[in-house]
Amino acid sequence: MDDWVRSANNVIDSKRMEAAGLSAIESADYLSRRLEQDVGSNVKTIFNIVSGHYGQYVKILVVLLVVFSFLVARYLWLAAAHHLVNQAFDEMSKDKL
Repeated sequence: MDDWVRSANNVIDSKRMEAAGLSAIESADYLSRRLEQDVGSNVKTIFNIVSGHYGQYVKILVVLLVVFSFLVARYLWLAAAHHLVNQAFDEMSKDKL
C-alpha cells in the first residue's frame, strides 16, 4: 500500500473510533493491530516475490555454470592443441639438425 493510502485509512479509522466512542487506548490498540496486519501482509508479499525469483536465480546460475564449463573446455582444448603444435615444431627442428 502507498503511504498516502495508509495515512488516509488511519484517518478514516480514527474518525470511526471517535464516532463509536472508543477510548484512546482502545483506538491505539485497534490501530496497532491493523498496522501489524499490514506489516504481515507486506512480509508475505515480499516472501512470495523472493521465492518466485528463486527459480530464476537457479536457472541463471545453471546457465552461467554451463557457459563457464564450455569456456574451460575450450581453454583446455586450445592448450592441448598449442602443446601438440609446439611438439611438432620441436620434432621438425630436431629432424633438420
